Amino acid sequence: MTPQKSTIVWIVIVLMCVAIAYTQYGYFRQPVAGESKTGLEHNLVSTGVAKDGIPSLDEPVFESVAQADPYLDDAGYGIVVEAGARSRFYPYQILVWHEVVNDTFGGVPILVTYSPLCGAGLAFDRRGTDGPLSFGVSGNVYNNCPVLYDRADGSLVSQLDPGLPPYPSRVMVWQEYKRAYPRGQVLSRETGTVRDYTYDPYGDYEETHAVWFPLDAMDESQPLKAAQFASDGSIVQPHYWFSFFLKNKVFE
Repeated sequence: MTPQKSTIVWIVIVLMCVAIAYTQYGYFRQPVAGESKTGLEHNLVSTGVAKDGIPSLDEPVFESVAQADPYLDDAGYGIVVEAGARSRFYPYQILVWHEVVNDTFGGVPILVTYSPLCGAGLAFDRRGTDGPLSFGVSGNVYNNCPVLYDRADGSLVSQLDPGLPPYPSRVMVWQEYKRAYPRGQVLSRETGTVRDYTYDPYGDYEETHAVWFPLDAMDESQPLKAAQFASDGSIVQPHYWFSFFLKNKVFE
């Protein structure tokens, strides 16, 4: 074999080895069941509640404002979504027991989440490339906020950022919602599970300074559990303390 041919053979062998190594690395680095796509698994804290111990609502039932009004607290909060002339209200009184609702509204599969630990109420568009995604409660938290799992592959995602496009939503108190949307739909107590939806299992947690699970860092410029608002921009999501709005009244 000539030196030139020998060099070509060695180059081919080296390239084949590199290709095999890359393929094997890619295979073994694919998220497996229970692994986070974002590295959350290295910072997870167990709540002591088993996976699906907090049951998500996957076939939610809705009722009228008049039907829901007798048991809902006028000062109680909930997540509101709208599509055309239709609206839905997801009361925290119910979400505190379930945290996750896999719903379809206006023909769009949406994910509605609420965390009693960090007070975040959010909605996302859960359409995936192979159909609607479905999420459950993993029983773990990261920075005192719930970690969900994707039922398709078991991968873990943060409740605050599940990697889905946000679905327009806002938080309102029940008294305001029923006045503004008398024909709205309200998430019903008919959940398929036995719960007392007039009782908050977290007690006075929201009013205390206690944080049940570890935080990576704390902002000492504001009290613990001080309310924040997030503005969804095209590049960044700036956060503003509620006290900022109380002081400035108007912000543009």
